[in-house]
Amino acid sequence: MSTPITAVHNRWTRIILNMLWAILGILIAGQLLIFISGTTIEADFPSQQYLTHYVLLPDTILVSLLTLLEYIIRKLSSYADFALFAGANIMGMVITLFIHLSVIAAPIVMILPLLVSTLMLNRRYLILSAVTGILFSSTLIVLQRESFAMIGLIIINDSVLFCTAMTGLGVILRGQELTSSLEKSVNSEKDLLIRNALMDRTTKIDPLTNLYNHKTYHEYMEKLLAHSGDNPYHLQLAVIDIDNFKSVNDTYGHAIGDIALKSVAQRIQEHIGPDDFAARYGGEEFVIILTGGDSGKALEQVEKIRQSVAATVIPELDGRMITISIGLHECLPGETKEQAFQAADDGLYTAKKSGKNLTVVQ
Repeated sequence: MSTPITAVHNRWTRIILNMLWAILGILIAGQLLIFISGTTIEADFPSQQYLTHYVLLPDTILVSLLTLLEYIIRKLSSYADFALFAGANIMGMVITLFIHLSVIAAPIVMILPLLVSTLMLNRRYLILSAVTGILFSSTLIVLQRESFAMIGLIIINDSVLFCTAMTGLGVILRGQELTSSLEKSVNSEKDLLIRNALMDRTTKIDPLTNLYNHKTYHEYMEKLLAHSGDNPYHLQLAVIDIDNFKSVNDTYGHAIGDIALKSVAQRIQEHIGPDDFAARYGGEEFVIILTGGDSGKALEQVEKIRQSVAATVIPELDGRMITISIGLHECLPGETKEQAFQAADDGLYTAKKSGKNLTVVQ
């Protein structure tokens, strides 16, 4: 399941690749326009040779390159960032190499990988792209010109690339500062929200289990979801139900059933973090809101609760142990508290139907 941060990263990866496809489309349109008009640059080559050398060959290379990037992004997403960085550099080199030699500004195309690295907010890729672009374009100018009088062109070209790299670096640093500031603001608001909830604890707890009550859960969950809509962060909801609890009440009485409820509540409190939220939802059902990590960490956390409950001997039950079933759901952007609870409850239902004493991620 993708997290909000991962979803944003994937969206920008898609945007950057779409941008590269758009650049290729504009390039092809320009090539065809030149070919159809019959005005190849200074007519150094016959039309057929121009079509082969300046259109078909580079376009085939570029289409193959972008198709490979599509495959990597879809199937090998862990390599997507490096693939875009390398692909943008290769694309810039190919376009530069196959632009007609008389276009003296051709090496400026090496700005492309600098822009891509900037959009990726990756300083290391930006610096590598700048060094690659300057070395490549400078070498190309020297090799393509008969006189070293073109040293001025090298200086101009390298200056443009250097200035672009510095601008990109400034954008990245500014973006990182804003991101850091936003994270601090989000954490401060979340901490304030938690502290306010804790201050109201005396009037909003379940007197039997010392956990929050049903009403407090709804209020807190609604605020968290509204807050995460503007500032996405990891939010997991676990719904817990004691297995065969009716038989405990029927066999030992409600007073012993209350002891079992307290025992489960204690195990929950032992295994949740200071920023997590636990409540008795009603009867033998509990809810936990986990804010300290991703779905993998949340699953590990609720599994510890389940195993701890199953290993706890309750003397009042003649030494018997009780078990719990759990449904776990990662709340998604735009999801309501009803939708989130229903998803976690569906996981709980599956756990019950699958033999109980299980955790099911929904």
